[in-house]
Amino acid sequence: EDELPTHKAALSGRLLSEEEQPEHDLLGNLVDQKSWRRLAASVNTSSYTGPLNFMEAITGIDRTHYWNYDGSFTTPPCTEVVDWYNLMGKATLSVAQLNKFKYAMGWSAAGGNFRNAQPLRGRTVYGCTQLPQPVVLKNWYPYNADYWASGSHNSNPVCKHGTFQSPIDFEKCAVPTNREAIGITWATQTVELTNNGHTVQITAKNDGAARGKMTYGKKQYTLIQCHWHWGSEHRISGLQLPLEVHCVHQLDGTEEAPSYGVFGVFYELSEKTNPFLARFEDQLPSAPHGRRLDEAEEQVHGLNLFGHPIINGSKGRRLASSYTSSSFTGPLDMQALYSGVDTSKFWDYEGSFTTPPCTEAVDFYIMMGRAGMTMAQLNKFKAAIGWDTAEANGNFRPPQPLNGRAVSGCDSIGSAETPVVVPVIDEETCPSQAPLITLQAITAAGVLIIFAVVAIGASKTLMGSSMAGNSPNQAQVYGKSGGDNFSSGKKQDVEATLAKIQEDLKALMSGNISAMQAKSEENSKLVGDTVELAKEIKENMKGLTVSDAQDRDAHPSRGEMSA
Repeated sequence: EDELPTHKAALSGRLLSEEEQPEHDLLGNLVDQKSWRRLAASVNTSSYTGPLNFMEAITGIDRTHYWNYDGSFTTPPCTEVVDWYNLMGKATLSVAQLNKFKYAMGWSAAGGNFRNAQPLRGRTVYGCTQLPQPVVLKNWYPYNADYWASGSHNSNPVCKHGTFQSPIDFEKCAVPTNREAIGITWATQTVELTNNGHTVQITAKNDGAARGKMTYGKKQYTLIQCHWHWGSEHRISGLQLPLEVHCVHQLDGTEEAPSYGVFGVFYELSEKTNPFLARFEDQLPSAPHGRRLDEAEEQVHGLNLFGHPIINGSKGRRLASSYTSSSFTGPLDMQALYSGVDTSKFWDYEGSFTTPPCTEAVDFYIMMGRAGMTMAQLNKFKAAIGWDTAEANGNFRPPQPLNGRAVSGCDSIGSAETPVVVPVIDEETCPSQAPLITLQAITAAGVLIIFAVVAIGASKTLMGSSMAGNSPNQAQVYGKSGGDNFSSGKKQDVEATLAKIQEDLKALMSGNISAMQAKSEENSKLVGDTVELAKEIKENMKGLTVSDAQDRDAHPSRGEMSA
């Protein structure tokens, strides 16, 4: 391993142009294109010459278990005269040894010196009497930590055991931190609108940095795509909003080990249409037909080297891409996505992807302000995204533990939003309020009438006493022979009025009104007091009448003396 030869062409990873491509003989040796003579080998040779025991290369590997099939060379000229015997057992080497071979072979720019797997085209592969049991890929939603850790598409144990997982539940903020706004330079550009089976996504189609940037502090990110979740994945003191958008960016300078930044906005229901969503809401692609992850579970025999599922019965064929595309391509003003949202007020924290493989390499920037959308727009997104089943109610992952992480953006925490419980009244069983209102109105009117009668009766009684001593001419003017006639008439009027009021009150207190009286002690007491007052007034009126008559009998000449 320490004497491995290198090669200039391999180390540069340079691919030969079409003019430079040499010809090969049947065994892959380089030959002259005109004379077909074998060319001198263009190789570098090591000083190592052995001797070497080749059997040590397969020490400890069971040579009775292997695959074999008819194939070809894996390099040009790809001659199909090769019987392959690939051992199922594996040898081991250290990372240091692997790195030495990788450096000597070169081709790092090309990702290695391998040829991709080729179609079987009906050939038979021998060596296995029984295929392994198929792996059943579980649904992503509703969220199940065990499925996401092992058993779903892109599953990863970090989904269950990670300590920097997303989303999270934010505490309601009373006083946001005063800080600089997030810099956004997203470009107006053509887009690809797709449904990948678990969400609706808009992918920016400009090249590289031309897609637009997100900048905060010393970090700068390049826009990749935006996608939606219903209901929202992040929450505010337990409150889940109807919809949330995540715009995913890659952190600049992290090509080898990518890190990401997510710009997030909540949506709330409004009477006003969201103009950005209105651009494409009627062209949202539905989930792939027959490939809905929330419908039939897909059976596979395992994953290939790159983690792609291999379909059952396909002899190793990789599954086709699972997404559908919309006819909408823009151009779309990406910055209109957060129109009206204050980008200087936001929560930020370190987290992960909210879908498998839950990679913990994401900076989240979630705006405190909310965009608006109508119920009609929300229903269109829900219908397109799917996941509205008996088991699942949206394409969201619930909040994950903070595990001591810091969440920035708030100087003062507010109280949680308490749901307002509005009592529901059954209109069919609720008694009518009309009798009660009528009772209150008549009671008030009765009190006024009684006091009016008292005032008028008292004044007329006094006037009657005075008029009893007036001259005969004055008595003739009033059409009365004296105070006795006047007092007698007014007495009858008052008694009739009081009797009528008593009858009305008794009628109101009967039937349904008695039920109202039981519910309204105040009104009942008021009615009783009014009746008693009426009786007292009646008795007083009688007393006044008798007293007036006695006074006239005792002083028969008062009227003349007054004259």
